[in-house]
Amino acid sequence: MSLHDDRLHRLTRLFLIVGHLQSGEQVTLEGLAQLCKADKRTIQRDFHFLREAEVEFVYNRERRSYELNGPLPFATIAFSPQDLMALMLAQEAALSMGTPFQAYIRRAFTKVSASLPPALKTELARVHEAIAFNAASHGEYAPQVFEHLQHAQHRRETVQMHYYTRSRDETSVRRVDPYKLLSRQGFWMMIGYCHRSGEVRQFSLDAIRSLQETGKTFTMPQDFNLEQYMRDSVGVLRGEPIEIVVRFDPVRARYARRRCWEFTHTLIDEVDGSLILRGTVSGLEEIRNEVLRWGEGITVVEPNELRHAVCEAAKRIAEKYES
Repeated sequence: MSLHDDRLHRLTRLFLIVGHLQSGEQVTLEGLAQLCKADKRTIQRDFHFLREAEVEFVYNRERRSYELNGPLPFATIAFSPQDLMALMLAQEAALSMGTPFQAYIRRAFTKVSASLPPALKTELARVHEAIAFNAASHGEYAPQVFEHLQHAQHRRETVQMHYYTRSRDETSVRRVDPYKLLSRQGFWMMIGYCHRSGEVRQFSLDAIRSLQETGKTFTMPQDFNLEQYMRDSVGVLRGEPIEIVVRFDPVRARYARRRCWEFTHTLIDEVDGSLILRGTVSGLEEIRNEVLRWGEGITVVEPNELRHAVCEAAKRIAEKYES
């Protein structure tokens, strides 16, 4: 073996050792020897070389594992406590979104935290104890569906899927050009052009029963804009734009003012403490459900279609309790 080959092998081993130390997983002498396909004496010499290169690591007897005891002297990023708080919140937010990649998210964050010096590790633990993240409800998503849609969207490839429509309680075969994957109100959707309906639609990922590649590519329209497409949606459903006017009583108005209304709207304070909400929403179904959630503290002023929809729903609810 030439001197060049020996140095190359050592560099490869050092790269593997440092990467394993950063992973936060258990690191043993035997495990490193197996990973690097070398004997334990060679790994011990590599340890000596790393210490000379000012890579600080110690042996944790409780874990029976080697672990970093400070930042790496090369390719390091300085984190402030605020940076760590942002990363921790980003991790919790990502975990709450219901993707099938929770294990990867946790592993990535473990690698980041493992490379931190002891003082910042302590700070990260303190932040984690002080802040709780309330995960939103979400659907259950098959990892293969999520991954296939990501790949198809990246390759601009049409997919064929068996899709379950809850409102009709039926499953149909559809060919769709996947434009975007969107998380909204705790649920993942795929926005894409449906060849069956001839228009852009949204599909719930947890309603996709199977997914196949077609080998056919598509061109995404240059004028497609996700923000414009979802504009004025109260929730996840869409429809024809409609102007609404609702009034909150003085008690409910205190809560309505702090609500982030995602559709185009204006708020008008009344002398008696009530609140008028004027806005443009996409379709009646979602705004009807939103009105019903506020109970007797809200009154629909306009339009008559929404007043009628809320009235009919309220009647059906009342009929269930009349006896």
